[in-house]
Amino acid sequence: TYRLEGGALNAGEVFVGYFGDGHLIQTDGNLTIAGATSGYTFGLSIATGGSATGTYELQGGQILISIMLQGEYIGGLGSPYAPGGCGLFIQTGGSNFAGSSLWIESNSLYKLIGPGILQATVEYLDGNGTFLQTDGNNTTSSLVVGSSWISNGMTGATYQLTGPGRLVVTGNEYIAYIADFEGNFTGLFVHSDGNNSI
Repeated sequence: TYRLEGGALNAGEVFVGYFGDGHLIQTDGNLTIAGATSGYTFGLSIATGGSATGTYELQGGQILISIMLQGEYIGGLGSPYAPGGCGLFIQTGGSNFAGSSLWIESNSLYKLIGPGILQATVEYLDGNGTFLQTDGNNTTSSLVVGSSWISNGMTGATYQLTGPGRLVVTGNEYIAYIADFEGNFTGLFVHSDGNNSI
């Protein structure tokens, strides 16, 4: 477990749960990821590998990932027919500037359940990935729910906007955008509260 309670943490890339278990709790301070130090292209990776579990709790402070990187990958590095790790990102506050993309896969979950800010150029949900928003602001230029770019053997994705939060998509919003390996289109958007602006 790593606790970031203030100050500045600067890294080329960050893994939370790399073929194992990891936990990062940020209550304040700044995490800046400016450039990958290996061939792995994502700045922040949570639960990398089939046996991995990883949890990131953002309660305050800021995450800033260079727009030149792929951004954040939650639950990844599986094969096309086998799941990757299972990741959890819980944001109850603070700001998450995720860079060029946010991927949620492999039964992983992003929970924006507090007055936080999330920004990513593109957001992909696939492989039974789920985004639960009950509060806060999520801004992206493109939202893809059920993209099947990397299905990892699982289909379906869900975005739930169930609280007074705000989702702003400045470009396009796609539900079940691309078929999986078996020709299925699966994506679900549940909107019971809050604002979805496209």
